[in-house]
Amino acid sequence: MKEEEFYQKELNLIKEKLSETKEKININRQEVKNLRDKRETLLVDIVLGAGDEKDNLKKIEKLRHQIEKLEDEFKDLKIVIKGLELREKIFESIIKEK
Repeated sequence: MKEEEFYQKELNLIKEKLSETKEKININRQEVKNLRDKRETLLVDIVLGAGDEKDNLKKIEKLRHQIEKLEDEFKDLKIVIKGLELREKIFESIIKEK
């Protein structure tokens, strides 16, 4: 019985971590969308001649780097999710066997 409890606790922890990671991905996606919207607005400002062009270009470059960083983080989170889902399947199959 102790062994089953251990596997069930581990499975619950995995599911909790999976849920947290998926929430991080949703936040990441929203941040990327917001940054892209800001970048697009700055590009339109440059085309329309609004604001300081050099300043807007610097801001665009900064936003580009932030977006790249978030996209890299997104890829890492997707890998974590795949690993957690695999562990979840393993623990579920162990519990079913018991």
